[in-house]
Amino acid sequence: LAVLDADDFMIKDRAATLINQAKEQGSDMIIDAYYLCREETLKPYAVRSQFSSEAVTPLNLIKHNLGSSKPLFSRRILECGDLVYDTGLRYGEDIELMFRLLSSGYTCAFVEEPKYLKVTTSTSLTAGRLPMMSAVLALYTSFLTDYGSNNEVLSRQLSRAIVFQNDSLAFHELLDHLREKNLRRFFRSVISRP
Repeated sequence: LAVLDADDFMIKDRAATLINQAKEQGSDMIIDAYYLCREETLKPYAVRSQFSSEAVTPLNLIKHNLGSSKPLFSRRILECGDLVYDTGLRYGEDIELMFRLLSSGYTCAFVEEPKYLKVTTSTSLTAGRLPMMSAVLALYTSFLTDYGSNNEVLSRQLSRAIVFQNDSLAFHELLDHLREKNLRRFFRSVISRP
């Protein structure tokens, strides 16, 4: 089973390449690097999710920010009934599902060659950066609460990710205040969080 967002594309041999790699490595899931493309041209301008390890764990899913990769899932996960998206999430449902499956013992491999094209559009959900960042922050916080006590290394990585996400959110809020030319809110934010 493959995940494909409505405004994105897959390179034609992606499914076959990833399925073959997953079979070779005996993985339950597999992800790959992806290209970022602008909707006007559909030409790649950057590569994301570059990661050198073959095995994806909950720790490096967070550490290397692999949660926005679009996985292929084995039939086994579907048949076991574990392939269930949290329909209450508007943002971050991919990372939540992958983190939960990896934490439950499923395995995930990584292919370095990008075979997925993530299109940046003005109407996509991720165009609303602040709500998306807030949702990811909430997910990281829930991961820390639910899984951090059992794994000190994961707990430290999640704590770092939470600090980074908080700082990024504060920075982008400042930028939005400047774009809106709302200096009162800008300076209030700077004073409240220097």
